[in-house]
Amino acid sequence: MAELITIEKTNISLIHPLRLKELLKKVGIIVEENIDSKEEILYLNKEDVKENNPIKCGGCGNILNLDNFGHLVHGSKILYCKNPSCFNHFLANKKIKMR
Repeated sequence: MAELITIEKTNISLIHPLRLKELLKKVGIIVEENIDSKEEILYLNKEDVKENNPIKCGGCGNILNLDNFGHLVHGSKILYCKNPSCFNHFLANKKIKMR
């Protein structure tokens, strides 16, 4: 079972890296190993796996794998890499839309 730690003021959840694959599976994200690079790549659904259409970071557009995965936005399937500026991109867009 995934052990979630919630930071109360921001409602950000943290998870131990060894349990990340299990958590992603629970929210419907498929993790498949790339035969050539041996990286575990993230996909939204089985069709994306067949078409080799991996999830890309919502900020920089890089392909997401278990090593560079950073954030999953609550209530959506927008994922971000570990680069803090990518998640700031989401926060800035959210703030602009709220005004």
